[in-house]
Amino acid sequence: MPASWLQLSIRTGAAGVDALSNFLIERGSPGVVLKKNGVDAFFVHSNDDVSLRKDIRLFLKGIAQVSSSRRKPHLQWKIIKEEDWQNSWKRFIKPRRVGESFWVTPPWLEPPKFRRRQVITIEPGLAFGTGTHATTRGCMEFLETVAHRLPGGEFTALEVGTGSGILAIALTKLGARRIWAIDNDPVALRVASENFRANGVAERIQLSRTNLSRMKKTFSVVVANLTV
Repeated sequence: MPASWLQLSIRTGAAGVDALSNFLIERGSPGVVLKKNGVDAFFVHSNDDVSLRKDIRLFLKGIAQVSSSRRKPHLQWKIIKEEDWQNSWKRFIKPRRVGESFWVTPPWLEPPKFRRRQVITIEPGLAFGTGTHATTRGCMEFLETVAHRLPGGEFTALEVGTGSGILAIALTKLGARRIWAIDNDPVALRVASENFRANGVAERIQLSRTNLSRMKKTFSVVVANLTV
């Protein structure tokens, strides 16, 4: 466990939030919290802090050059000690309504009661996919639409780059009878396996490190939420 963390709060125009959150994740943040007009991100406090701050300033400068907004981004850095981090970071993670079918919630909170929604429990961690990011929400909404159009609601599916496993879990709750989830990151495979067990769907999902080029099966649905 790192001795301390850097919390970065950026307030900018809403139009740049998705691009900014993608960049922060690619730059090493294990998690971001999307706000109405900005992003909160967390980084391990290290000797690389100067380089990190420089890279983020350059990225924001590039966004400003192509944006029509005249609003200047506001950055605020804060160091969070390990003893504070253990509890303080959890306040940023809330149950989130996604699409028409789901509540996505961390394991320490009860989701709001809503009969028409199914609960997906995800432990926020190092693997991408907690339901807060726009691309994750978009994929889940896409899967809802596809699942409702398939005959009988039963189908097979492949998730490429499963990360936290959230999309594979969503697929089980949407009626997929069998799912294959692959990833080349051993951390993601461990996290996904834990999340599958926590949601009671491990027996319906084949999790592996198999390379996509070696998959010889056919599937009703293939989904991938990847950074490039």
